[in-house]
Amino acid sequence: MPSPTRSTDLIEMFAERAIYFLFGGVVCLIVWFILWHWRGSGSYDALSHIFLLFGVILVVSSLWGMMQIRTVKFHHVKCPFCNTVNDLTDAPTEDFHCVKCSRMIPIENGEVMSVSQVQCGYCQTLNYYSAKTEILICEECDHEIPISQDEEGRPTKSIPKAFKITDDDALYSLVLTEPGKNSEEMIATLQQMLALNRNQVKDILEGLPATLLTGINRRKAEMLQAQLSIHGATAEISAMEF
Repeated sequence: MPSPTRSTDLIEMFAERAIYFLFGGVVCLIVWFILWHWRGSGSYDALSHIFLLFGVILVVSSLWGMMQIRTVKFHHVKCPFCNTVNDLTDAPTEDFHCVKCSRMIPIENGEVMSVSQVQCGYCQTLNYYSAKTEILICEECDHEIPISQDEEGRPTKSIPKAFKITDDDALYSLVLTEPGKNSEEMIATLQQMLALNRNQVKDILEGLPATLLTGINRRKAEMLQAQLSIHGATAEISAMEF
């Protein structure tokens, strides 16, 4: 599927081509004038006529290129992130980058999809996501932000399972009680989360409930809990007693 063509890009291409043709035509006409002026006995007549012909052709091509600019179509597409209007030659059929904020504008059936916001639990930056978003990475700190997903793995329109921002100084434990449906995804997630090998993770999953981490703050515990819930797993957070 071809990428959308921006109206400004097409205008720039026509203008650049017209300038090249005009420059080449002027050079040819200058050479023709010099040869014609110093034609002497007429030995340069044929050559001067060739330059004259090429000069006229290039100048006419330049004028035709400038006229093509007036035929460029403008299909206005408003960016849902920064409200900047992007001008395309036709209605978009696939996602494309906004000319101002550089975010990928989600397109479905030729229409711009609505976007929602979620706050990163690490840096509190607001991030955007749409129903097409599969993995959301914070634009500020590059951490992954867990979002709600339906049975097909697409983000839902409900409030995402974002991090809850708290000022709790207590320490907590994260206990895995249910492994979820896709064991392979859970194994990969726990390997990354706990820095364990595959066999160690499988041993944990076979002995549920299992304490995954202890001595972590509530914000991190809720973030990991939300990350596990994306894969259908259930984890509980409990305060540590000293």
